Amino acid sequence: MIERPANPPSIHVLGIRVNMVQMGEALGLIEHWIQQRDRCRYIVATQMHGVMEARRDPDFKTVLDSADLFVPDGISLTWLAHRRGFGSQKRICGSDLMLEFLELAEEKGYRNFFYGDTEDTLRDDQNESDVFLVEGTQLGYGDKEAWN
Repeated sequence: MIERPANPPSIHVLGIRVNMVQMGEALGLIEHWIQQRDRCRYIVATQMHGVMEARRDPDFKTVLDSADLFVPDGISLTWLAHRRGFGSQKRICGSDLMLEFLELAEEKGYRNFFYGDTEDTLRDDQNESDVFLVEGTQLGYGDKEAWN
């Protein structure tokens, strides 16, 4: 069952917001965003290493802080969630979230667009997504100034 949390609860880990949602809630939120069609959104799925990198790299911290949803993709973040009162929080592996969303997208007829850091990554994504509606792909992340 897909559920959409009204405002996903969160904890702060070393100054970074990490949302406390389960897989079904994350999928429900994504589907809600698709139906809203109000703006582009993005999700971060990383573990403690990403949080530590954000402490060293202010640009990366901005990326994490600006995410519409940050799911805990690591046991250490899940453990911290449990210690802070979110005892039922489970790890949400980014690749699992993507695969579950792609299954939902296939069922609902949503189109997908993939960004990749190399031609090999995009080729692998396209080969693995033969059953999914792929609207397009883009190599790389574009000009850094274009993101400001």
